[in-house]
Amino acid sequence: MTVDTASIPLSLHPAKDVDASQCLSGGFFDYDELDKAYAALTGEAVETVETSGGEDEDGLDSLSEVWPGDLPGFGEVEDDLPDLVPGPMEQGPMVWEVCVLRLLVRKAPDLSAPVQGICHERELLFEEHAQRPDDSPEDWLCLDGQSGYVLKDGSRKDSRLGMLVKPFKLQGVPPDYCPSVLLTLKDGWRKARSSRPDAIHHGVPLLRPNAVGKLRQLAEDAVSAASTCGGFDLDIFESEYQKGVETVRSEQGFFAQARSLLQKAERAAKPQSTRQYLPRFGLHQESVHRWIEGMRQRILPNQADASEVVGKAAELLRREENMVKLQVPVGSTVHVVGDLHGQFWDLLHLLEMCGDPSPRNQYLFNGDFVDRGQFSVEVAFLLLALKVCYPRAVHLNRGNHEATRMNALYGFLHETEEKYSNELFRLFSDAFTHLPLCTLVNDSVFVVHGGLSSKDGVKLSEIQQLNRLREPDETADQLMLDLLWSDPMDQLGRLPSPRGGGVLFGPDVTERFCEDNGLCCIIRSHEMKPEGFEWQHMNRCLTIFSAPNYCDVCGNLGAVCDITPSQARKVTVDELHVRTFECSPHPDEPHRVNMMFRPY
Repeated sequence: MTVDTASIPLSLHPAKDVDASQCLSGGFFDYDELDKAYAALTGEAVETVETSGGEDEDGLDSLSEVWPGDLPGFGEVEDDLPDLVPGPMEQGPMVWEVCVLRLLVRKAPDLSAPVQGICHERELLFEEHAQRPDDSPEDWLCLDGQSGYVLKDGSRKDSRLGMLVKPFKLQGVPPDYCPSVLLTLKDGWRKARSSRPDAIHHGVPLLRPNAVGKLRQLAEDAVSAASTCGGFDLDIFESEYQKGVETVRSEQGFFAQARSLLQKAERAAKPQSTRQYLPRFGLHQESVHRWIEGMRQRILPNQADASEVVGKAAELLRREENMVKLQVPVGSTVHVVGDLHGQFWDLLHLLEMCGDPSPRNQYLFNGDFVDRGQFSVEVAFLLLALKVCYPRAVHLNRGNHEATRMNALYGFLHETEEKYSNELFRLFSDAFTHLPLCTLVNDSVFVVHGGLSSKDGVKLSEIQQLNRLREPDETADQLMLDLLWSDPMDQLGRLPSPRGGGVLFGPDVTERFCEDNGLCCIIRSHEMKPEGFEWQHMNRCLTIFSAPNYCDVCGNLGAVCDITPSQARKVTVDELHVRTFECSPHPDEPHRVNMMFRPY
């Protein structure tokens, strides 16, 4: 497989009109960029609202890649957590407050159900008991207006995991007035949501963080105005609150009009074109080369080929164990590749550098194939195609980004729906669910995406007993989460991870794990390194990161680790050789999702 980067047609990428309802179907829309562009076109200033703390305008914190629910912290103790699944209220609606920065809404009460939308921190959700099916699980919240389902963290209360939603009560309101006040809030939030341009088509409880903040502040201000020396005046509360809601709705109408004008300007400047797709090739090794050549020219594989490849890959992966035992023959090589994150042209360069897959020239891709990069669909498709066409020479581990919730937050879902369909995304998700968690090379090198466990004494046999056919979120086994989310640190022992999932583990933890399981070292990925790799823990922990100039801004090198055994069975650290490489030119296509620009 060769790559002639000079022949890449940098101008060959399709223009596409920005349609609000279509962009919102995946739960995301880059409103800030649209507002800026509109201001530039019209010369008018677009009003913005300052946010508090360390968040930016879209409500995200500075540490973007954290636990799938982006939980706010792990400092609480369990006894301080409110009841997560209280009984129904006799009067007024049951109101919940979103505790995490971003919370996915699904179309059905199931973690594998399609994503309906997204809610932001402090957003209020109104439960609709009348709409709830009789067989709906109690740990799922049925939202007002049949607009979706949200998972309550009712399965377990864990101070490290935090909460997804909690019961809401407006402070300063006498108990006798609470039902009427909550009904007023419900009416106001419903009106605000109904003014969204997508509300008619999707019924998604989606508001911008600025609008959420304004509605919350309106309620507090109305309570203050209604609180008199003689008690609480409900009429004043309703009057003040409704006036504020109308202001929020009119502002949302202004932004919708601005986006409509921007779309018209873009259509006039750049007529819409359609993506190109290759003819049907079928599943053959020769097809892989033809798919690569087509994607280099920005022509995507045929929808039928894409579906067949992803489906066949899922079948292959389903038959593999949680920990694949890979025996590399003497004189052969396995190339361990770290995070790729949708950087397709760097993957092509890597394949050119290391050679075609074969029994004597194998590949082990160590997770995080997708998200953030503009070409995640191409990367995921090619890796699964290589797995199908070279099943004994290409091996895949799961990363923390091979997960539905991460894909919805960091771009892969949106990109797949734009280039193909939600149906193909669901096939990808099924294949990702069946990916092995780790690989043992020649009984000596443990290769895993994240790191080691939060407890001592873990044997490799325990990993084989896990149920990996699930999302790596709050419903999964702790050991599975640790394998995909943990990071090494220099100090001894363990600490809670700032990511929210997994742990930070020290050199003593790595040494005990290697000694207990007869290993020479571990290889992991999961972290960007300036040189593309880093040895830690007295050369017993190697980090490999294979996305050079990560997100087009970091300026780092990429790396690959070659393991070439010189004797039967066991491998030593001396037989691990790291190569680095720089980023490759790629077509100048825009990042479709704002969150993909946050590499840290």
